[in-house]
Amino acid sequence: MKKGTNLRSLFESLLNRKLTARDGMAEKPNWPAMPGKLREFYRIAGRVDSINRIYERLYRPTRMDDEGGYRIFTEENQNVVLWAFRIEDADQENPTIYQASCLESDKLGKWYPQKLLCSEWLVAMAYWQVVNGGFRFGGFADGQPDLRRRLAAHWPHILTIPEGSIAFYGRGGQLVCWCGNNGDLYAAGRTKADFRHIVKTLRIDWSYSDLAEYE
Repeated sequence: MKKGTNLRSLFESLLNRKLTARDGMAEKPNWPAMPGKLREFYRIAGRVDSINRIYERLYRPTRMDDEGGYRIFTEENQNVVLWAFRIEDADQENPTIYQASCLESDKLGKWYPQKLLCSEWLVAMAYWQVVNGGFRFGGFADGQPDLRRRLAAHWPHILTIPEGSIAFYGRGGQLVCWCGNNGDLYAAGRTKADFRHIVKTLRIDWSYSDLAEYE
């Protein structure tokens, strides 16, 4: 995501509609201290489940947990990974986000930086949510190590998450995510036609596809 990108404009483009007051959360006195960009996100899109809780789960502001100097605000769908910001960074506008794994002993592993600022992390997570159920039609194909060049030939590059070299490509109602570590591919379309276009363009064997349920 480019520096200075407007979060509202990005999410309106992703959702293909204007955000309204009902999409956001009115700030309350009992909200904990948090970075400015995260606070802005809650205000404009904190209630949009398709980019907040369809797969990974964004906490409500009053449900954030403090652990070892970090304030946790999102958990992975199987509660294996947690994301947080350092409490000492709560007064910053756009600090780095950190991740830790949940261990079998019910303790957390070491926190390490995601190499993404808060605003970048929020946008990357929104795209990740979209290809994991945020759009109605989608599919998954495992082990596609040589596919990235083909993706770039058909869709503009949107962003790359440094961890795991997870890259997003797309336009309009079409979004494709390629995971560099294992070549897994996630794709989603806002409409059936959008996803069908992805399927016809790539011509690969899908491990799972929503089209089979609707055709």
